[in-house]
Amino acid sequence: MRGSMCGLAGLLSLLAVCLAATAARAHEADNASARIREIYAPLLAAYSNLALRPKAGSFPDAPAFALKHHLVSANLRTLLWRDQRRAEKTGERHLDFDFLFNGQDTCEKPLKILGIFPKNNTYIMKISNGCEVKPGLDQPYYFILVQEAGRWVIDDAQYTDGKTEFTLSSILKGK
Repeated sequence: MRGSMCGLAGLLSLLAVCLAATAARAHEADNASARIREIYAPLLAAYSNLALRPKAGSFPDAPAFALKHHLVSANLRTLLWRDQRRAEKTGERHLDFDFLFNGQDTCEKPLKILGIFPKNNTYIMKISNGCEVKPGLDQPYYFILVQEAGRWVIDDAQYTDGKTEFTLSSILKGK
């Protein structure tokens, strides 16, 4: 009986440690999500404002905005620069849409963060551009964030047209 009580006490102790660790990770994830929202919500609002109220004769350049505000990873930054150099040489870009708005139109609605959640060593930020694919049905898209130099930055984006899924990095690579 005494041996089973020690075993039970040990098991309960282990369970308590596991629960505490899980709670700590959840709290850490909540803190990271909150920090990501703190950074991205005002920047996406500022970009939305530029896109919805452009200065005469200009429309904001999503890559330039992302680079200026350090929103993208080194990998994505390299791909954006290569695409820019390609455009300078050939007059064509692989990226032919606003990657922050996921389209060539804004639907006259600002960008909205629908959620931020951890996945492995990344965070996924679910975004809405307010454009309905069907009445009442918005098609969200996702920014994949990685931590780089102490900041959470966009490393890729996942989009769908309802049939096909594609990523920002594959578009920039010309695939």
